[in-house]
Amino acid sequence: MMLQEVRVAARSPSTFRPYANPGLLRRLEAVASRLQGARVLHINSARSGGGVAELLRGHVALLRGLGIDAHWQVLRADGAFFDATKRIHNALQGARVEPTVGQWAAFDQVNRRVARAMDARRWDFVVVHDPQPGAVLLQGARRGRAKWVWRCHIDSERPHRPVLRRIQPALRLFDGCVFSRRAYAFSLPEPKRAIMAPAIDPTAPKNMPMGLAEARRTVARFDVDPDRPLLLQVSRFDPWKDQAGTVQAWRAARRRVPGLQLALVGCSADDDPEAASVVAQVERQVRGLAGAFVLQDCVDDRALKAFLDCASVVMQKSIREGFGLTVAEALWAGRPVVGGRVGGIPLQVRDGREGFLVKDPAEAASRVVRLLRDPALAARLGRAGRAHVKRRFLLPRLVLDELRFLAALGDAPAARRATRVARRPRRRSRSQDHPTVVSLP
Repeated sequence: MMLQEVRVAARSPSTFRPYANPGLLRRLEAVASRLQGARVLHINSARSGGGVAELLRGHVALLRGLGIDAHWQVLRADGAFFDATKRIHNALQGARVEPTVGQWAAFDQVNRRVARAMDARRWDFVVVHDPQPGAVLLQGARRGRAKWVWRCHIDSERPHRPVLRRIQPALRLFDGCVFSRRAYAFSLPEPKRAIMAPAIDPTAPKNMPMGLAEARRTVARFDVDPDRPLLLQVSRFDPWKDQAGTVQAWRAARRRVPGLQLALVGCSADDDPEAASVVAQVERQVRGLAGAFVLQDCVDDRALKAFLDCASVVMQKSIREGFGLTVAEALWAGRPVVGGRVGGIPLQVRDGREGFLVKDPAEAASRVVRLLRDPALAARLGRAGRAHVKRRFLLPRLVLDELRFLAALGDAPAARRATRVARRPRRRSRSQDHPTVVSLP
């Protein structure tokens, strides 16, 4: 089978009442009530290990709890395909790389097989995530009655033009495109576009409360000393996440804060062939250095919560970052964040308000030292970060934005019934990147 169903249990919107704004939940249920029974398919390339998979698990569960017939399917492919799509991903993020002729052929072939495997008659809406399945329409997928949406999670502000030109014909066939920031929305003349920042699920195990004593016992099982300061980075092992730069920042900071520990926590993504080389590079950097921990694929969600609760500072010093769900998760845990001044990180961390934005390892080290020496400042930024995520980056807001967009696109009967609610005016945000739908018809 080219497409494999990921089974997700429904989750009632009432689950989110302790966290989300009551007015937002009422609007969400009103839109969903007019889309009851609408059939929505999400397709991506990995069931675990990356931000898209993390997002879809809670997203599809809430859609189902709202009465939407939502499904999540993952395409299956071999290493040649993922080598090609990682090059496409890197090129859209600005790297001057291109797939080989053979890799483009592998990309087209898998998309052709996925297109043949799909039964578009089942769906009112099909949402395709990122470049991996992005050519299914070009490769012959039957459109059926469905409205098709391409969802880009990549920092595509400065894409490598030869690769962008190669994939644009496929993307122009979609009825709508969704980006995380306006700056990412490269020119696609036909589809309607929307801007929706991703969001975290506050009911996921890694985001639920944990007692400090349990957290300390948990990190100690990984040989981390809970009585010493800890600098934490949580992300896939990927060149764009710049774990190497975080190691440099840690080494500089610990010269001024003796005993500072470093934990780099990450996992392998099914569709990312570069992880092993990044892990090997980082392990070489920290070899022989006491207090550095490189933890790949050995920290489950509850243990990750323990690391977040025990961290003194969380760092996300990315070179490019579409959004960075791990930043929102750290802020939700009340940790101050030091992040790269790139992509979606400044949406979440406003410099000096929820943490600090930096441009290089030296500046990152300076900010880490400041936070470690001023616990009151760290606590204040942590409280502000949690409040910021609660206002803007929790799952019900994202699902509401998506349903509004689908309703405005759709010509299925259920979608037409929701159009009146979807077009209800919304107060303009003071921030041009406020998570919301734009460019509706």
